Amino acid sequence: LWVDPSIRSQTLTTNQLPEGVYDFCLTLIDDKGNNLTQSGEICRLFTLLVPDPPVLIYPENFQYVQPGVNPTFVWTPTVAAGGFPIYYRVRISPVFEGQNARFAIDYNEILHEHDNISSTSFLYPPSALPFSAYPTAVGFVWQVQAVDFNGNPASRNQGKSEISFFRIGDRLN
Repeated sequence: LWVDPSIRSQTLTTNQLPEGVYDFCLTLIDDKGNNLTQSGEICRLFTLLVPDPPVLIYPENFQYVQPGVNPTFVWTPTVAAGGFPIYYRVRISPVFEGQNARFAIDYNEILHEHDNISSTSFLYPPSALPFSAYPTAVGFVWQVQAVDFNGNPASRNQGKSEISFFRIGDRLN
């Protein structure tokens, strides 16, 4: 078995083949090492395309969401090769003065996280911690991750969308 070392390393690290064109070759041998095919090695070329992560639709970046209304978060689907089901994980975190969106989503407490969503929308549940639980937050960030049935990333960027920022309140306040 021969595998390009750079692809082997990346595959072992990410548990996924990188996007590209591959030549898959197979030789059938018996337990004594004798070739069982007339042509020797059988090879097939195939292309592996890695899907794009979800794109966030609503709330839009820097949008204001009405206070007291549980927003519905909406994103585009990720389509897996082979038609395997894709599930989504939504994460929402507060943002405090002086923080950027990346820091907030990676390091702040999570306001709410929900796994195993099979659709491309999520209604913020009334039972979840309210946005008002963080009165010093200047806003909130959200991100969606596309995963397969085993919880592995299902697209580029570890399955993660961009990060979007939104505020609770009236734009005029």
